[in-house]
Amino acid sequence: MLKSCWIISVVIGLVAISAIGWGIYGTGLTLGEVKAKNTYHTSRYAIDAVDQIDRLCLKGDPANISECVVEVVKATNENQRAQDDLEAQTKMAQWAFFSVLSSCFGLILLGFTLRYTKKAADAAAELYELESQPFLSLEVIDGANFRIIDGKAGFVRDDEFKEGPLFCKIINGGRSSAIATRIHREWSFCEKGSPPAITIGDPDDRKNPVDNSKRDFLTSIPVGAQSSSPPITTFNDQTSICLEPKNAYFHGFVEFSDASGRRRGRTGFCFVFLPSISSRGMSVGFPEDTKGHWYYNKIDD
Repeated sequence: MLKSCWIISVVIGLVAISAIGWGIYGTGLTLGEVKAKNTYHTSRYAIDAVDQIDRLCLKGDPANISECVVEVVKATNENQRAQDDLEAQTKMAQWAFFSVLSSCFGLILLGFTLRYTKKAADAAAELYELESQPFLSLEVIDGANFRIIDGKAGFVRDDEFKEGPLFCKIINGGRSSAIATRIHREWSFCEKGSPPAITIGDPDDRKNPVDNSKRDFLTSIPVGAQSSSPPITTFNDQTSICLEPKNAYFHGFVEFSDASGRRRGRTGFCFVFLPSISSRGMSVGFPEDTKGHWYYNKIDD
C-alpha cells in the first residue's frame, strides 16, 4: 500500500510539474506574440500618422493644419491605447488560465492528501482500538512437568512422580479488563494424528454432564489487564485416562467481552502430551487442523 501511494504521488507530481511547465511556456509564448504584435502596430500607427499628416494636413487648408494634426494624433493615440488594452487583457487571461490550472492541481493534491490522511487516521484509530481492547487466551500451569504414566496423571519433580490434577489459567494480554463469559475444555485421546476441531454449539451448564471428557460452562470470570485468572481445573482427574499410550489433547476455547459487554471474542487453544516425547510434558499442540484449534474470532452481539 505504501509503495502504491508513493508511485501515485510521484506520477501526480510529475504530471503537475509538466502541466505547470507547459502553462508557463504557453503563457510566455502567447505574451511574446502579443508583445511583438503590439510593437508592430505601434510602428504602423506612427507611419500612418506621418502619412496622414503629410497627405491631409500639410496639403490642405493652412488655417486648419494644427487642428488636423491634433485629430490625427488623437486617432493614433486611441488606436495605440486599444492595442495596449488588448495586450493587457491577453496577459490577464493567460495568467488567469495559469492560476486556474495551478489551482486545479492544488485541489487534486489536496484531495489526495486528505484521502491518505483519513486512511492514516482510520488505521491509527483501528490500531488504538486493537491495543486497548482485551484479549484472553488459556494456558496450562506447570505443563512442562506434567506426565501420564500407566494411566495416571501427575507431575514429575525432583525425579519423583506424584499424581495430581492439572490446572490452567486465563491470560489477558490486552490493555483493558475483560470478563470470560464461556469456557469450553475438552480432553481427547488419539493413537495417531489429532482430534477434529470442536464444533461450537450451545453450552452445557449441567453440574454432572454425561460426557466426562469435556466441560462447557457459561461463566463470569473477571480478568484484569495484563493479568491472569486464578487456577482453573482441567478436570483431568475426573477423566478416564487411557492405559494405552495415546496422545492426550487438552483443547477448547474461551469466549470473553470487555467490562461493558462489548467487543466480544473467542480464542481457541490446544495443548498435547505425547508419550513418545514425554519429557516435553503438556506443551503447545499443533494439530493437522491448526486453524480449527488456534484462532481468534470476533463475536457479534
